[in-house]
Amino acid sequence: MAHGAIYLETLQPDIAALGDGVIFTSASGGADAKYEFTVGETPVILNVMPSDQIPGHLRGFCGYVQQLRDPEPQRQDAIERISRIRHVLGLVTEPEFDQVPVLWSRLCELTRINGGLVFTFNSIYLSDGTVLVGPMRD
Repeated sequence: MAHGAIYLETLQPDIAALGDGVIFTSASGGADAKYEFTVGETPVILNVMPSDQIPGHLRGFCGYVQQLRDPEPQRQDAIERISRIRHVLGLVTEPEFDQVPVLWSRLCELTRINGGLVFTFNSIYLSDGTVLVGPMRD
């Protein structure tokens, strides 16, 4: 099972990169908001973090980055990028990314279009798929 988070700089993301058939659902008041779609036969859910939870989450994320062993310039770059985040999506899908490479490319395109980062495998990835910081950089 693949888990991760998509960090976007836009408040209202352009989700065209995810493909056709994306369904957005939300309970009254915006609770439990999510995007659902399929990639081939693979169902994917992107849970929307409530906006009031984002500032605290991003502070914790910056704390995580500070304790990484990566060089200071990379950690500062990551923190500066995190400071621009306005929208957080939690990713849940059954297979790992290597089993559905088109999903990975769509997530990278989503972050390219909206500005942002992908966090998975305890590492932060840029929109081109390269690792900015984290253990996958080694």
